[in-house]
Amino acid sequence: MMSSLHLLPIPHAYFMFVWSFLTSYGLIHDGMPADEALHVLTSDFWSWKLREFPELATTEGIHDYDDKLESYSYSNFDLRLAYCKELLAELDIVNKTSLSRENRLTYDVLKDQLNTFIHGYEWKE
Repeated sequence: MMSSLHLLPIPHAYFMFVWSFLTSYGLIHDGMPADEALHVLTSDFWSWKLREFPELATTEGIHDYDDKLESYSYSNFDLRLAYCKELLAELDIVNKTSLSRENRLTYDVLKDQLNTFIHGYEWKE
């Protein structure tokens, strides 16, 4: 008998994977120094952007996604919104006052980018 996961549409299966990753994400930087936690978050955000926006990756000289195009499906917009909200919640846990001066700026830029993604989604509603 097939597992019910195999019967799920690809976008839903992908959402479940992303959601399970994100809900356990707090364990990755729990107890880490703030600068290290911020580095993990910014690294993950950049990797996510390259996967979600393959044309950006190509422009940046990263050719891992040259065979893909950005998806404009509503389900992908929903996944992007969920990812950005969760990452923003994780970022809010980072103690900004414990960050180095340079990383406080990185924190602000990441927060602004996440808020831009989140507020840009409002057009749909």
